[in-house]
Amino acid sequence: MLQTIIGGNGTIGSEVARKLCSMDIPVRIASRTPWKVNSSDQLFQMDVFSEESVLQGIKGSAVVYLILGLPYSDKIWLEGFPKAVRNVINACKKEGSRLVYFDNVYMYGKVEGWMKEDHPANPASAKGRARMMAADLILDEINRNTIQAMICRSADFYGDYPPYDAIKKIAEALQKGKKPWLLYRDDKKHSLTYIPDAAGAVAFLAQQAEAYQRIWHMPTDPNALTGKELVELIARILGKKPEYKILNSGMIKFLSLFNAQLRELTKLSYQWENDYLFSSEKLEKTFGLKAVSYENGIHKHLQKLGIIR
Repeated sequence: MLQTIIGGNGTIGSEVARKLCSMDIPVRIASRTPWKVNSSDQLFQMDVFSEESVLQGIKGSAVVYLILGLPYSDKIWLEGFPKAVRNVINACKKEGSRLVYFDNVYMYGKVEGWMKEDHPANPASAKGRARMMAADLILDEINRNTIQAMICRSADFYGDYPPYDAIKKIAEALQKGKKPWLLYRDDKKHSLTYIPDAAGAVAFLAQQAEAYQRIWHMPTDPNALTGKELVELIARILGKKPEYKILNSGMIKFLSLFNAQLRELTKLSYQWENDYLFSSEKLEKTFGLKAVSYENGIHKHLQKLGIIR
């Protein structure tokens, strides 16, 4: 039966669309300017901030995926995420569709030890508050049993992520004999989720009745790497010397005066100045979904980029 992906042309959404097509599930891509990921895809031009547009866009859908990306602005996130989620919830309730919401970990804030699904929300940023507000809307409906829904959370991505591909940047610098930059420090472990793993888990979980009414962390290699170890791994794959430079907090603070992207980054600096450990143990124990290792995932990504054969 038809399944609609709101945000189906984004990094995760397009991968989910491919996974669903491989499972012979009809797909509708809904966004402001949708295009086909698979030749069989249906398309719907949707304004996610209009409940009527959302309702029309999900007509006939057994499952609705909300994989929403918004411009990286505190104001837009605080207004946009709760409004979009409320519209999709209302539309799913009217249509009788199940909801799969793709989320990140900003609402957890700084965590000592491992991030797990039952960790309480304690946002340390406006974007974290926006994500918490949106997730709370879904959790409230789940607790009242008024909708069939799940929340799928991911750590920072690696893989084909055009907005910021850290693996690509490091590899390209090493290939040119240059030293790549690491943010803040090189001695803190930082979990990364491989994009195909996350998308595959989303597509799989959506078909499992017992996966609903719960939060799931996407498959992520538990052997988190420090920045130093990440450069060493990429350098070993490339056969290069593992040299790098560190853009420390003082330098980032200064450069952020002239760079909006860095200015936004400083609001989440705790993610690089401390260990950032993301556990997907529950998913692996429940469904046997296991993440690719960092070495294999990075090797696959560098092959896809054409950097290695």
